[in-house]
Amino acid sequence: MSAQTTPNKFVNQVMGSLIKKGTNLLGCQPGKWLFVFIDDLNIPQVDSFGDQPTLETLRYTLQTGSAIDAKKNQIRPISDLTFITACHSPSSGRSVPSKRLLQSFSIFALPDPAAKQLFHIYSVRLGRFLNISEFPLDVRASLFVLVSACLVMYYRVSINILPTPSKVHYIFNLRDLAKLSQVAQSDVAIFYKHLNATISGYFKITLDTTKYLDNPLLFCNFLKSDDRLYQQLHDWRQCCPIFLDYQMRHNLSEHSTLNMVFFKEAVEHVLRICRVLQQPGGHLLLIGLDGTGRKTCLQLASFISGHLMSQLNVKRGYSYQEFRDDLKVVSVRFLGLS
Repeated sequence: MSAQTTPNKFVNQVMGSLIKKGTNLLGCQPGKWLFVFIDDLNIPQVDSFGDQPTLETLRYTLQTGSAIDAKKNQIRPISDLTFITACHSPSSGRSVPSKRLLQSFSIFALPDPAAKQLFHIYSVRLGRFLNISEFPLDVRASLFVLVSACLVMYYRVSINILPTPSKVHYIFNLRDLAKLSQVAQSDVAIFYKHLNATISGYFKITLDTTKYLDNPLLFCNFLKSDDRLYQQLHDWRQCCPIFLDYQMRHNLSEHSTLNMVFFKEAVEHVLRICRVLQQPGGHLLLIGLDGTGRKTCLQLASFISGHLMSQLNVKRGYSYQEFRDDLKVVSVRFLGLS
């Protein structure tokens, strides 16, 4: 759920997954049962009366075994349905679900895993990756030291780089052990300070942090078109002739025309977008003023990554139903779904 989830949207999503079994009854196909998983249960907004209409709709469905069909203005019984939900502890933007709703569930509270448990989980995951990828023995031998250093680094960053009103995204969780969170430039020095201390303690080496602040690490997998090997760039200028070639090929094969100037920051930004787009389920949000080149960078990175691109025609009065229709068009065009 989200802060924009309304009772009608919730009911329509549930009823859309069921079939008509009788005059007014909705359910699953014979011999089947539908499990509905609801994440972020306590995010829907609280109204001026202190209620959450969306959660009250869920409570009504659970306790009466029926749903209110707003289109036909009638109550429709439903069957063959089980709800499973999950939510985080109440905090900023998250409220406490009502006891009337919670009494309909069996509640399981999962505490944060201890450091020992995290060490075991990530040792298994990283160890499997190192073995499958056939890394050298000296790299595989550093498995436990590497996992320990990552955990210490995670705890240090979580304690020392706290969220503020201007940096609300500084909320670090276990996903950040596998991905690098976006960090403001002013806090990069703090990050490298703790990184240097961690590496010095576990690997007995010292980093020249000024080197990485002035020249960040750059990686790509398109230096050689015939061999998509992910490798490090020693100079951002290596990408300029490659990007120029991709830009010319894009202009010959696509309807739109790119005319991009490849300076240092633009090259780094395209590399970041390529890295995200080539990850399974990768997605990103580009924020900036009009005319800063966000769309141009995305078009080039999408073409390099071999992705097809579609743009929504958002205008004044653009409705939720129009978004659903556009999503269907994209699904038919790119995924072959009907």
